[in-house]
Amino acid sequence: MARPTRPLSRPETVSLDASLAVEVPGADLAVDEQPDAVAFTLAVTNSGADPVTLQFRSGRTAAFEVAGGDDVVWRSTDDTLVTMALRTERLDPGETLTETATWDEPRSGTFTVVATLDATDVDVTAEASFEV
Repeated sequence: MARPTRPLSRPETVSLDASLAVEVPGADLAVDEQPDAVAFTLAVTNSGADPVTLQFRSGRTAAFEVAGGDDVVWRSTDDTLVTMALRTERLDPGETLTETATWDEPRSGTFTVVATLDATDVDVTAEASFEV
């Protein structure tokens, strides 16, 4: 006896676009001066036609990591405390979720920053190079 078949359920298609901005203030600083901080902004936009619900395990929305060559020189997650609570964020079509971090007292050099959305159900990262 044949059992009736039904289509396999497929996971929801999610369309998220990510961009990462780096602001190194004081472009007019003298050669021997350092900026006080470098600011990073991760923007994640729902570019799809349907709302997207993002699930997070904590109060952290994103993590930022700065590397100089092969060495990690700064992480936004170092020395920070976050709430440990499940939460969700809903992004309607065209809506953007923005998260920022600041690297205080950066050293000089050429770096790459990688920002990762801490949502449990999607993989969203963005990368940018900058110089201090």
